[in-house]
Amino acid sequence: MKQIVSGFLLLMCMSIAQGQPPRVDSLLQRLKVETNDSLACVLSGNAGYYLATRNYDSSLLYLNRAISQAQIHHYPVLTVRFLCFLGMSNTVNGEIDSAVVSFERAIAIGQQEVLDSAVAQAHFGLGNVLESKGDIPEALRHYHEALVFFEAHGYDKAIAGVKANLSVAYFSIDAYEKAKPLILETNHYYETHGLTRRLVNGYQRLASVIEHEGKLDSSLFYLRKAEKIAREEKDFFPLSVIENHMGNVFLTLKKYEEAAGAYARSLDHKKSLGKNSEEYLKTYVNMAYCMAILNDKQAAADYLNKAEQMLAGIETKKFKIHYYKMKYKIDSVQQDYLLALDDYRAYTELAEDLFDEEKSRQLTEMETKYETDKKEAEIHALSQQSELQVLKISQQRVQLAVVLLLIVVIAVTLYFYLKQQRLKQAKETMDRELVQTKKQLELERQYKQSEVKAIKAQMNPHFVFNALNSIQDLIMLKDIRSSNEYLGKFADLMRKTLEASGKESIAVEDELVLMTHYLELEKLRFGQDFSFVLVNALDKNSSEDWLVPPLLIQPYVENAIKHGLLHKKGDKHLQVRFHENGAVLHCVIEDNGVGRKKAHEIKQRRAKKHLSFATEQNDRRIQLINETSPIKTTLEVEDLMDGAEAIGTRVVFTFSKSEADTLG
Repeated sequence: MKQIVSGFLLLMCMSIAQGQPPRVDSLLQRLKVETNDSLACVLSGNAGYYLATRNYDSSLLYLNRAISQAQIHHYPVLTVRFLCFLGMSNTVNGEIDSAVVSFERAIAIGQQEVLDSAVAQAHFGLGNVLESKGDIPEALRHYHEALVFFEAHGYDKAIAGVKANLSVAYFSIDAYEKAKPLILETNHYYETHGLTRRLVNGYQRLASVIEHEGKLDSSLFYLRKAEKIAREEKDFFPLSVIENHMGNVFLTLKKYEEAAGAYARSLDHKKSLGKNSEEYLKTYVNMAYCMAILNDKQAAADYLNKAEQMLAGIETKKFKIHYYKMKYKIDSVQQDYLLALDDYRAYTELAEDLFDEEKSRQLTEMETKYETDKKEAEIHALSQQSELQVLKISQQRVQLAVVLLLIVVIAVTLYFYLKQQRLKQAKETMDRELVQTKKQLELERQYKQSEVKAIKAQMNPHFVFNALNSIQDLIMLKDIRSSNEYLGKFADLMRKTLEASGKESIAVEDELVLMTHYLELEKLRFGQDFSFVLVNALDKNSSEDWLVPPLLIQPYVENAIKHGLLHKKGDKHLQVRFHENGAVLHCVIEDNGVGRKKAHEIKQRRAKKHLSFATEQNDRRIQLINETSPIKTTLEVEDLMDGAEAIGTRVVFTFSKSEADTLG
């Protein structure tokens, strides 16, 4: 079988190299076999061809068919590989959420089938997707999951790849002390294995970390090493990035001629590659600043004009902010203070707009950036005024020295006094906005919490209504003994339900006791045909640490009975199982009922349709919990199939341990 699959993969590669999608029928005829796993491989080959030719819809179509074939005939290795392939395809297509789902499915199947290598690769792929999504903590978690396996098995190349991604992730959250040793380690691996192209990115990352440590000369050293390799490899795109980075470092060092030269080389490389991006704006305006400092007014005007031509077509505010910030500095250098003031106003207005857009997520960060920029502007303005003062004194040192000195001192004092007043007013305005924003967020939080409590209050009458209907059935059948027993159990159940409904969370043990009372009442109504099993597979030492929202799981147990088992003939069985997997708590509800499709058909034939109130409210409750608290509860529902026949339903709740700890 391995030879068959290898043959198919070889033929697919040949077809793709010839610019043709591999055809299922022709490949099967050439190999004279018709095996299900080879069919799945051919379908995935078609998917790879269409992905390479950017026909994403066709690629996803074939890939989903391949996954379906692999699952139907139970080829878990192919299933996990194809799901990872699907995750990468979704990422390329910009469908980030779908990519996350694909990789998570691959991990779940791989763990179930004990496919450790495939699971590690899926963790690595999921980490990439989550990093691009901006969820750095989760990305780091999945990277470390992959790293544990690769290190345990000595996969050096994979270890270097994971650590390189880890360094990028740490760098993005300013954790430079964690990023630096990882970069040094991966660079050593690249050097010893002759992976010179990868060293280009490694040296750039190391230069960036060292730059944040304030060691600018060392940063330039590694940038020059990266530049040398890129030139030898004639890899002009990273070369343009490196030159631009060097220009920024030279600019920080106030080596304006070197900075201008680096920026010019970067622009030349980008133009030769036909690259055109918003980064051009920053390079042009930085060049204009260097030329202004070097007193080349014509060159400064030319580069500033190029930047202005790009400005109208740019939507990203951070580039516009950089433009006005640098233009303010350029106008200050050229002593056009009125225009510099206008630029500073435009700069601060854009900075405030960007702050308003992100204040719910980055209030502290934006406030710090705003204050830093203002201080830099004050320092720069002070420096310019000092230089002007020295120039005037040197020009009229004999006759007007005392007069000019007095005028300059008065002017500087008045300027900074007025500027300080404006800054004070701006800070007071910002403080008021922050207070108002905090009040608004607190009101929204209280509203969400009240909505959660209202839904919990609505769920209790719904459950009482269902229980009383069951009692009414027994009374109508004149089963007095069972009615009395039902009423006694119902009273116990109601007492515990009322106790639970007033809490934010309850222990798993208490949830199982509550569920036992409920299922015993249902068994009285169904008789011997109905059986249930409640399993607590939690570790005894940690069982009491697990907490869940009360009355969240019970409506789904009720649905399993009323919509799945009620319509089934013969034995009716229900299982509820609690177990933990690492830092995650799972609650799995399985029944051997008629399945969702048949239950829906039965429901459609009824004269009076009934909407499941409790589960709808629980869905809304899950959404509100995820919005208003650290709890991130997830829910999945799937049909259990035997071929084309439904043999039951599975409902899976998941809670993370850290989130569950915060419930109480």
